[in-house]
Amino acid sequence: MRVLMISPHPDDIEISCGGLVAQLTREGHVVELVMVTGEGDLTMQHSKVTVTWGERKLEQEQAAEVLGISKVHWLNFAPASKFDTQPISKLVTALDAVLAEGWDEAYIPLPSHAEDHNVVWKACLAALRPTKADSLNVYAYEQPTQFHGEQLGFAINCTRYVELTEHDMAVKLEALGKHGSQVSTRAGTLVGLAGVVKLAEMRGMQIGVKYAEAYLPLKIVQKVKA
Repeated sequence: MRVLMISPHPDDIEISCGGLVAQLTREGHVVELVMVTGEGDLTMQHSKVTVTWGERKLEQEQAAEVLGISKVHWLNFAPASKFDTQPISKLVTALDAVLAEGWDEAYIPLPSHAEDHNVVWKACLAALRPTKADSLNVYAYEQPTQFHGEQLGFAINCTRYVELTEHDMAVKLEALGKHGSQVSTRAGTLVGLAGVVKLAEMRGMQIGVKYAEAYLPLKIVQKVKA
């Protein structure tokens, strides 16, 4: 199976889907990552620390290696927190080119309080339009800090749960730890290492296991068997 993970920024996939990716690659599936963020240093709002683009890119490549991701597609769309400065059609075109390579599943970010995530959500829906990705299963992934009521007009609940083994969780945390510029200033937050564990434990409790990740199925294709 060929699986495509679409990420607005470095570390989003590790936070949201790291356990699933570890599971997929361990089972021999091909997983590739689309990174939307482009060149530009980032001054983080919560810590006022400035992180260079080169540092974030290296961290993402190291995290991808831990997860077993075979390729990172760097779209270089726009610097972090500035996705709204570029025409969304530019991102749709870039996503079209990657999706044309052929995939079985795609994972996209749900909209959130972060405008970058909203831009990627809208671009993904356009790129995954009929005739472009008809046979592709599509899931949306959550982040601990997001909410959905305002963006979607109604509250939603993720309905697909993926149980994570101790090994999957360990790989997820190791990969997230490679984003040192981010996790070093997020201790005690929902997107720090401890927060990610708490979310996995909560999702696990919802299905009676120790750890899990939750996803929203957007399109599931069931074909007639010959």
